[in-house]
Amino acid sequence: MYIGNAILLLLNLPFVGVFIQILRVKRVVLMSFAVLVTMIGVYSLGNDEFNMWAVLAFGALGYVMRKTGFEPSPLVLAFVLGQVLERSFRQSMIMSNGDASVFVQRPFSGSMLAIVAAALIFYIIRVRLKKAN
Repeated sequence: MYIGNAILLLLNLPFVGVFIQILRVKRVVLMSFAVLVTMIGVYSLGNDEFNMWAVLAFGALGYVMRKTGFEPSPLVLAFVLGQVLERSFRQSMIMSNGDASVFVQRPFSGSMLAIVAAALIFYIIRVRLKKAN
């Protein structure tokens, strides 16, 4: 990591002026360029037009979620980790012959579930108190 950081420092120092110039570009132009580069990257992964439409659809969904007050990052996290979580849950249920108590028998998993439950309860209480005020 030290070598990588040193090389990054050597490569980035000469380009400080270029980075400052990028900051002066209008936001609309910069965002359009970012969308263009993203679309080129998505198309180059599988040479499939469907992937480009999927990116645009999820971008529109994220925009709508932001405008309506929902945070889109949990949705992204669910898409990234959902398949792994599902596979691990299925493996656990197979190993325990369908007995869900396997998730609370060990101290670590039981305490993690208790922390999640407590956080959920505190969140519900906080929302209800805000509505009451």
